[in-house]
Amino acid sequence: AGDPAASSLAQNSPVLRDRRAVTSFLVAHGYDTAAELQGAWWTNGPNLVTLDEATERTYAAVDDSVLEYGDAFTFHLPGQYMSDQEGEATLLFQTDGMEDPLTLRLSGLDLVSVHSFNPVVVPYIVDPEDGSDPEPAPNYDMDDMLEETRDWLPIANDNPVERESVFVPLSEISEAEDAEAYVLGLAASLYNEEGEEDEFYHAVLFDGVNDFPCGGGIAYVGWQVGVSCVEVDPETGSLDEGGDIVAHEFGHNFHLWHTPCGLSSYDPDYPYPNAQMGPEPGWSYPLDRFITNADGYVSYMSYCEPPFVSDFDYREAAEWFLHLTGEWGAEDAQPRADERPGQLYRSIALMGRLDVESGEWELLQSQYSTRPPRRPREGPWELVLFDRIGVELYREPMRLYERQRRDEHEEPRQVLTWFARVPVPPQVPAELRIIDPDGIEAFSSAIEVTPSKQR
Repeated sequence: AGDPAASSLAQNSPVLRDRRAVTSFLVAHGYDTAAELQGAWWTNGPNLVTLDEATERTYAAVDDSVLEYGDAFTFHLPGQYMSDQEGEATLLFQTDGMEDPLTLRLSGLDLVSVHSFNPVVVPYIVDPEDGSDPEPAPNYDMDDMLEETRDWLPIANDNPVERESVFVPLSEISEAEDAEAYVLGLAASLYNEEGEEDEFYHAVLFDGVNDFPCGGGIAYVGWQVGVSCVEVDPETGSLDEGGDIVAHEFGHNFHLWHTPCGLSSYDPDYPYPNAQMGPEPGWSYPLDRFITNADGYVSYMSYCEPPFVSDFDYREAAEWFLHLTGEWGAEDAQPRADERPGQLYRSIALMGRLDVESGEWELLQSQYSTRPPRRPREGPWELVLFDRIGVELYREPMRLYERQRRDEHEEPRQVLTWFARVPVPPQVPAELRIIDPDGIEAFSSAIEVTPSKQR
C-alpha cells in the first residue's frame, strides 16, 4: 500500500539562530494511508531533544501524483544546538505496522546568523515644579522592561545598555505642545550625534516621578529612536505598566504601522480584521510556547488587549531587521572622512523636519560629533552641503521618516523627520540644501555647526 521509498524529509523554513533556533520541516511519505508519528528527536553530540508532541502538525496534500500525505513539524531549539554540523533531525513514522525513520543532517540545513539587537535605554527625568532637586530614575529591571520587546526578535541575541539619565528642565517641556514628542526629538538628537548605526535609542519617561505625568509613547517608523512612558514598582524594579508600550514603539522602529483595532488610521495591508493574530502567530518568548488565535491575542501594533506579535508583524519586523543588518554589514558603503592629525571632530550631525500640512521645513540640529560618519540609507531625497561661496562640499541620499504614537490621542499632524551624520568636509559648510525626488530644491538654509555636547 504505497511506496515507503518515496518518503522524504525536507526543510520548510530557514534556521534563524542565536538566542533561539527555530526551523520547520515538511515530511512527506509514500503511504496511501495516514502515517502515525512514533517519535521525533534532534541529536547534537551528547544533546538530545525529543518531541513527545509535535509543536505543530498539519495534515495536507503535498503532491497527489507522488506523495499523497504530508506533515509539518517545527523544532524549537536552544541556539547552541545548531552549532554542530553533525547534528541531525529524525522523525519516526509507522504505517500498517511498518516503521520508517526519516533523517536530515544539520549540514544540509539553510542556516542564517543574525546580528544582535542593541537597545540603548535612556531615562529622561523632568525637574520638579517646585524647583527642588529632582528624584533620580527609579531602579528598574531591564529584562522586565524588554520582555515583550523580545517577542519581535526571538532570533537575535540582545545586548541592552542603560545610558545615564538626562534631566529635562520643566520650563522646556511645559512649553512643548506634546511632552512625549518633545522628548522624542531630544532622544533623536542624542542618537544622531553619538549612537552607533546598529543601536536603537529608547527614551523612557517614568510616570509620576517628580510628579510628572506621562502616557503612551511615540516613535519613528523605520528609524531607531522611540519614547515610552512606564510605571515602575519602586521596591522590586519590575514594570507595573508600560512593557507593551515599549514593545509597540520598538515595533514602529522595525518599520511597522498601526493595525486595525482601537484607532481610525492603520496599515491598510494588515491582512486580518480587528488586529487578529493570523494562522501562524508564532513563538512566545515569555510564555515559552506557540500562540494561536484561540488565545485571544491581538497585534502589539493595535490599541487593543491583550497584545502579542502576529504572523504578519513578525515577518515584517524580521525582514526589516535583516535588511538593516545587511546594510550595516556593507563596509564598502561606509562614508569616510579625510581625517587630519589632531582633528577633534569626525562628523557633523544634521537633523530636520517637514510639517506636511503647512509645508514648512525646519533645521533642528547642526552639530559636530566625535563619532565617525554614519552611512546614509538609500532614499529618493538628497542632502547637499555647500561652502560660503556656493561650492558643493558633500552630497548623500536621504529619507524622511514619519512618527507614530501610542496613547488615547493619535498623531495630530503628519511630521516627517530626516537624519544624517556626514563626514567633516575640508571647508566649513555654510549652506544646506534638500533636493526632492524630482530634482527640485525643496529647502535651503544657512547653517552654523555648533560644538558637540558629548560628555
